[in-house]
Amino acid sequence: MRLQGRVARLERVLPPPRAPSPEELLREERSIKVLRRWCKLLREAVPLMSGAEQEQVDSALRDVKQGPYKDWLWHLEIGWSRLPVIKPEAMKALLLTWLSPQVDDLSRVCKRCGLEYPSHKSPPMSEWKVLPGKRPLEGLPPWYDLPEFFHACPGCGASRYEITYPHLVWDQDHPWKKLDGYVGAPR
Repeated sequence: MRLQGRVARLERVLPPPRAPSPEELLREERSIKVLRRWCKLLREAVPLMSGAEQEQVDSALRDVKQGPYKDWLWHLEIGWSRLPVIKPEAMKALLLTWLSPQVDDLSRVCKRCGLEYPSHKSPPMSEWKVLPGKRPLEGLPPWYDLPEFFHACPGCGASRYEITYPHLVWDQDHPWKKLDGYVGAPR
């Protein structure tokens, strides 16, 4: 009886959390599906990697919350990107590219499929070289010879200029937000 009394007093001071809404439960279910897909794609990509590459990926996975995949996984969780079904070769390329010290802080999200993929760091603007026959900001890009990891979306092949940035996704309407592999924005 004393324990029940203490629990009752505690609940008056700090009530138990409310039950999750149906939307929150659905979002959690989608989140689990996306994480399972990510793991499945990882397992399919591993046989394509050399032993050294497998070691690098394994090392990065030891600390998922602080390692090189943390932003990608977090962006999937909060609805800033989507994980479509991609080929094992594309997953391998993504897993290895995220490990590069040349990954920029601002990644890309494909407007066509929702896949997030890393951008390459750019050199200082003073070192940018205009491509032969181009004039900056005239005509279609590219205008400069800058390093790139991917010349097209590794998921669907869309142009690398057909992108948005993760932090802008919530405010934009994209058809891929209605497809599987997208967790959705939290409420």
